Amino acid sequence: MFDSGFLRNPNGISFSMNTDGVPVFKSSRISMWPVYMLINELPIGERKLKENIVYYGLWICSKKPVMWSYLKPLHEELSKLEDGVEMKDNKDEIFTMYASLFNCVCDLPAKCMMSNSMQFNGAYGCWYCYQPGTTYKTDKGGHTHIFPYQEGNPKGPERTVESLQSDVNEVIAKIHQNEKNYIVRGVKGPFWFMFLKNFDVIRGFVIDYMHGICGGIMKMLLTFWFDKKFKHQTFSLFNEKNNVNRRLAAIKPNIHITRPPRSLDELCHWKSSEYRNFLFLWGIPVLKGIMPQQYLMHFTLLVRSIYNLSRENISGPELDNAEQCLFKFVELFTSFYPERNLTMNCHQLLHITDSVRANGPLFANNCFIFEDLNGYLLKNIHGTTGVETQVINAITMMQAIPTLQELYVEDSEDSVLINSILRPNYMYQNVCIEEGIYQLGQTFKKILNGEEYCAVSKILPFLDVSVVGYNKVFFVKLSCPVYGSEYGRLLKRNQSIVKFKDFSGVEKYGSVKTFIQNTEVNSCTSHNFALIYPFECISVYAHQQSSHEVTPQYIEISAVPLLKILKVCNIIVSGDITYVSEFPNKHEKD
Repeated sequence: MFDSGFLRNPNGISFSMNTDGVPVFKSSRISMWPVYMLINELPIGERKLKENIVYYGLWICSKKPVMWSYLKPLHEELSKLEDGVEMKDNKDEIFTMYASLFNCVCDLPAKCMMSNSMQFNGAYGCWYCYQPGTTYKTDKGGHTHIFPYQEGNPKGPERTVESLQSDVNEVIAKIHQNEKNYIVRGVKGPFWFMFLKNFDVIRGFVIDYMHGICGGIMKMLLTFWFDKKFKHQTFSLFNEKNNVNRRLAAIKPNIHITRPPRSLDELCHWKSSEYRNFLFLWGIPVLKGIMPQQYLMHFTLLVRSIYNLSRENISGPELDNAEQCLFKFVELFTSFYPERNLTMNCHQLLHITDSVRANGPLFANNCFIFEDLNGYLLKNIHGTTGVETQVINAITMMQAIPTLQELYVEDSEDSVLINSILRPNYMYQNVCIEEGIYQLGQTFKKILNGEEYCAVSKILPFLDVSVVGYNKVFFVKLSCPVYGSEYGRLLKRNQSIVKFKDFSGVEKYGSVKTFIQNTEVNSCTSHNFALIYPFECISVYAHQQSSHEVTPQYIEISAVPLLKILKVCNIIVSGDITYVSEFPNKHEKD
């Protein structure tokens, strides 16, 4: 789409689409299939706000939608938008606006329905390649479809736009000849998105890592390791389950992580975000020293690659490296785990790097945001009568609130109410102390001790021992606050672990003790610092960036300007080793 020039057009926008079935009631088969559209040209933070989502369609029925009928109006409107429509800007000047579908983000069953293809657990079930897979007979007489690793061509033969069109033409010819077996290499026939000019019908279907990796691969691995039914297998860690539970229970995550690590005894109740947190943050630290080294290194291949594919910035060589790590993970899978589990979720790991190359990093294209939207709609259904009306009213209210907000005076009671609806977890800023930095809560008089005075006087030579102290700071660029460790009310969280730059420009990790402000005598100039105990970084585990082994040093404290604080991190004490883990990006939330 970029090569064609569409995305270079300043008057062009693109959409990311999602639809999926959501059960409405526990005692009924009725489900709803909303169609969501994200506007990709909005900044990532605004793109995923409920009021900025385009709610295109809604299907509520006891049966799944017929996509040929359900998506026909969407295709017609997208075709018109691709050709351009005249609109007026805020100066009443007429211009031509263009819009196009960029990609579809959905789980595997919904993808198969939209692309009119065979189920993902059948022959030629992969949408990215023509590997047919093979039927694997289970010990209990059943069977499942697997995709063994092809050493010579792991992700090929490649399925292309041209080959798909050829397959569709062959299907149509077979149907006209009344052949019963008309399916060609997994293709059952045409689908509406084929007729859009700017949509890549292969790479446009994003591989969703929420379902495939977090709720798929990671869930499967944890089940292998800690489920009782596998306790006699060589890969099982069932006898170490209590040790791992103790390590998980000791973790105090930062407030970005809305769900603290739960016990492995509750694994069946874990959400996809909890599997993601284990993959990115807790997994390697809590398993090191418990899991055999060869299994841990195999798991590290997955962690390292998916972590890098979720970062905000990744280079071409880093993409290639992530792809090779995933190739190795899949190739070695049967050396450690049962072959019958080489299903589509594992096979997709071979293609997910190409999906990132075509669509951007994993945090920008996944189903987490759409699951949140589904949850919002379900919360607004309060009875069995007129479900569709209730859903439409909920959508209308959410989209109307920003307009209503502009009519009210800021900080009025009405404005506070509207903000509480739009941003229930929003941290209201108090006093702006530097650009994009706000001091929260009350200040207090602080007398610097010897080491604190020595640290600050390296920067401010003429310093009074009496300064203003405070324990909470909100950083707009981090979208979160940082608390000093002296703040005593945060019992089950640790919001003091940060990544920062020292005065030589070296990135370090440390624990914020408190914040201070010093105002120069006979001047209005104030200087704000974080008093930080730095950590000594021993190693980056297995050359992957999510977990850093550190040694906390509570001997020499450093005074760090607030603008030098880069990120809020998590600290994990696992046995005798302390780790600092950082999330790969600042955009994903639980």
